[in-house]
Amino acid sequence: AYRSHLSTLLSVCGDGCSPHNVTRAHIRRAVDAPASLASKASYLRSCRALFTWAIRQDFVADNPCDGVTTAPPPRVLRPYLQPAEVDAFLAACRPSIRARAALILRTGLRVGEAMHLRWSWIQRGVGRPSIRVPAEDVATGWRTKSHQARAIPLSSAAQSALDEARELWPDGPWVLHDEPEPLRSSSNWARDVRLACARAGCTRIDTHGLRRTAGLLWLVAGVSIFDVSRLLGHSSVVVTERSYAGFCDRTWAGVMDCVDTAAELPSLRVPSRVPMAKASRKVRK
Repeated sequence: AYRSHLSTLLSVCGDGCSPHNVTRAHIRRAVDAPASLASKASYLRSCRALFTWAIRQDFVADNPCDGVTTAPPPRVLRPYLQPAEVDAFLAACRPSIRARAALILRTGLRVGEAMHLRWSWIQRGVGRPSIRVPAEDVATGWRTKSHQARAIPLSSAAQSALDEARELWPDGPWVLHDEPEPLRSSSNWARDVRLACARAGCTRIDTHGLRRTAGLLWLVAGVSIFDVSRLLGHSSVVVTERSYAGFCDRTWAGVMDCVDTAAELPSLRVPSRVPMAKASRKVRK
């Protein structure tokens, strides 16, 4: 995708244009090339990421994408597995993708985090093991999306997925593969996920859909949306609410339980008011 977007940018700027000479006008013309609003927004994100990387490499000093905006595309909720589909999906996976998918489903790891996951990141937390995702992998230069570290406590199901991964890839520093270097692409993982969905006859998702499903499973289990936001590493709970619009956690569901309970209570009989004069005569008697 980056190569395709870079080719579009070069067609606007010209092959002889240096990255130092790319201006906002070039970016605006390149962003206007795609037809749909979603494609324009995606292209702008890619261009911004390209120049952010170039700044880190000291190729350029400024990002020409700063100040360039596009109209927001219509928001569409991306698919995820329903809780009742998870077991059938995992049963349809071949062993390698089942270990990867199960770990993402139980931890909410981003795909990039899963590809770079090291055994040294598994640490003994308070009461249970956890994955400590660093802000940056010093050895490879890889960074998290938020550039912040986070910890993910491991459930029993997540620990079982780690045990399965240890049996499949016993050697090397990486948890979910045995390549000598960190994986550069997750296209094979995405293909395997789609094939497993087809075999199971469940909702068609991509690899990131496993992470979205993890958040849904936590909400269904009663975890508050604020804790789900922290576990997923979202920048704000607003992002989580937008991603799971239409779903509520057990706290909000409990509010309606209170309403239903109140509706089932017997109605109170209010005694008729006694005239003040009669009441005073009864007192005198």
